[in-house]
Order: sequence, then structure tokens, then C-alpha cells
Amino acid sequence: MSIHFLDRPARILLGKYKYQHKFLYVLRGSGQVKLDHSLFNFSQGSFYAFRIANGVELTASVPVTAFVIVFNTIPFPDNRLPQDLKSQLRIVDRVNSLVPITSEIHEYRVQHVEDQESVGSLVKMIRREIAVPQEHSEEIILNNALNILNIAVRIAPEGVSQKLVADQSSCIAKVTRFVQDKVKHNKKVTVAEIARELKTTEYVLNRTFIKDSGTTFAAFLRKTKSQL
Repeated sequence: MSIHFLDRPARILLGKYKYQHKFLYVLRGSGQVKLDHSLFNFSQGSFYAFRIANGVELTASVPVTAFVIVFNTIPFPDNRLPQDLKSQLRIVDRVNSLVPITSEIHEYRVQHVEDQESVGSLVKMIRREIAVPQEHSEEIILNNALNILNIAVRIAPEGVSQKLVADQSSCIAKVTRFVQDKVKHNKKVTVAEIARELKTTEYVLNRTFIKDSGTTFAAFLRKTKSQL
């Protein structure tokens, strides 16, 4: 895995390896990003997931804060025993589940300031980990980068250059049906379990339900359990 931090317009060569996921997240600023021959207008909260592009080029007339994350989605050959590689394989599975392996470029837009600030705090944490190497630093960096993806990607990609809003509020009805189905099969299901299956966080679920229904998600789950 590699992480490139950008605080000004720049061009980064990424190489053309077959088994990689590549992500660009723009925390601050606006301008244009070129992924090989594909050109996008980016703004604060823009998130791109791609595999094939060999280079990222940012052009902007204002200061920017962005970073590029590159994951190897198949671990390099290793002489350690298979059980020692389980954590690596789990990380690979999580990346693949967040963004399917395709040759397309997917563009997202993270709307909520809270999510953008959460990403910012994770970036600071990763900066500290890189600056102060520790015995388990690599695993911590990987987990933090995965948290960034979890925050940034809220819904499934729908193709090249589709601007998607990372917002759960338009999906209340869908989430309600999902919860009802889960409770029918398991009355002990928890908020954390539902959030993981929806690839979001307990905080986002709670905030969304308070905003749209005036009740917390935990209260909604308890009511659903009692009704069923």
C-alpha cells in the first residue's frame, strides 16, 4: 500500500499494476483532476475509485488538500504460514467489497461536513503513523485507510463519471425494509451489525433517522423488534 499527500496542484505516476485499487479523495479545494485521459471537475468532498489509470494530475487555482491511496488487492508472495496472512486477506476482502474490481472510474461526492471532517482526522492519524514508525504501524495505517473508504463510499458505484451523493437520507424506506427483514430472522441483531452490513457507521444511521423521522436509529430498532 502507498499513500500520497497533496497540498498543491501536482501529477503523480502510479504505474499500471493489474491487482490494485486506487483512490483519490479531495478534502479541500476545487479544480480539475485528470486520470489518464479522463477529465473531471472536482470540489471539496470529491472521491474517485479506479484501477486502470496510471497517473493522477490535479490542476487548481486555489490551495488543495488531497491524498491518493493505492492498495495491492492480491498480497505479494510470502513465505509465512497461511494463518499468518489471514489479517492481510481480510483487508483485501474488505477493499474488494467496498469497490468492485472493474476497469471503470467511479466518481462520488461526499456531502456532509461531518463526514469530510472525519476523513480529515483520519488523514492526520495516518500522517502521524507514517512519521513515527512502530511495530504494528503498517496494520494501523491500513485500517485507518479502510476507515477513510468506509466514510467516503456510502452507496454502490453506477459507472463512469456518475456523480453520486453519499447520503443515507434518501434511502430511509430501503433501510427500514432491510431492518424489518433482519429482525424477522434475528431479534438479537444490533445497531452495529446493521451498520456494518449497510457499509456505513452507527453515527450516520443515527443522524439520518433523527433528521428524517425525529427518532434515533436505536429507538427505531427497538420499536421494530417489539412490533415483530
